[in-house]
Amino acid sequence: MSVEEQRSAVEQVADVVLYAPVGLALEARRLLPEMAERGRRQVTFNWMVGRYAVRRARARTDEVVDLVTVTAGGLLDLTGIRLPGSASSGTDPVAEAPVPEPDIDTGGGAPPSGVPAEPAVRLASSQDAVPSEPAPDPDELAIPGYDSLSAFQVVPRLEGLHGDELEAVRQYEHANRGRRTILSRIAQLQAS
Repeated sequence: MSVEEQRSAVEQVADVVLYAPVGLALEARRLLPEMAERGRRQVTFNWMVGRYAVRRARARTDEVVDLVTVTAGGLLDLTGIRLPGSASSGTDPVAEAPVPEPDIDTGGGAPPSGVPAEPAVRLASSQDAVPSEPAPDPDELAIPGYDSLSAFQVVPRLEGLHGDELEAVRQYEHANRGRRTILSRIAQLQAS
């Protein structure tokens, strides 16, 4: 190695070990506030993006839960199957009638007695479409902003309501969106 190459290597080591830390110490007063502010802005930005992502995921989950609930309820209505506590009123004898469980017979032949050969589809009657009682005003419900809430958000709030408040929510839900998740939970709470 030549003298210049050795000096260059010695200068490089001195730059890293001696001069850079001294320069950093002299500039720290000016750089630290700028670096802290930059870090603060980055953390705030990441926090806001994270909150948005969580809110959006929660809203999307609520939409999917509502869609699955409505779809499952519609399929159950088409097949005539009623789950315990899912009937919205006790005045419909067809909805309250027990559905016989068919025997599964892979050998063919006629279905067991009491089971129709083809599934009966119950069409909505005019009594189903028109509520028997007037629906309360949504602003009078005990749950603020009721119309903007998903079923997933409403169900936990029902437990804190009293009898008249539950009935008002039931009437409103039955007359408007008819979400089975909410109506079933109200029926459970009213029965207990």
